[in-house]
Amino acid sequence: IKVEIKPVGNLSKTSLGLLLFTDDDVLIEKFSKPEHPPRSIFHLVLSKPIPELTRKGIEKSIIEKYANVHAISQIKGKGENEIGIELKGGTDEDLEKIFEEIDFPIEKIDRVFFNGLTKKDLPRGRFRFLTEQEAIFLKHF
Repeated sequence: IKVEIKPVGNLSKTSLGLLLFTDDDVLIEKFSKPEHPPRSIFHLVLSKPIPELTRKGIEKSIIEKYANVHAISQIKGKGENEIGIELKGGTDEDLEKIFEEIDFPIEKIDRVFFNGLTKKDLPRGRFRFLTEQEAIFLKHF
């Protein structure tokens, strides 16, 4: 039996991080619909430090303009130019547009979380199969 594996969502050529592939067309369609937007968390490295007051002001204005941005925060133990940002239904390309607009170009985008899945302990360029529990969670998400 020939099985076709397809991605759920995507990342641009300049981004790194977690991708989900499946042969379940129902799951792909589910996360493609506006009523079930995927939740992602990205680790961004910006071209310059972003002060806390600026970040908090940006968070408020971004949330008003781009409804898919849920949170933005400094990453503990990292430089002032590294932030975490949570999107619901947005893409890495949306992030590039947002931060270009406010003159904080992004040097690196890394998706570290996607719909309850994380890339923790997964070396770059490697894959793993979902556990049965993860597959069930995604279907009922």
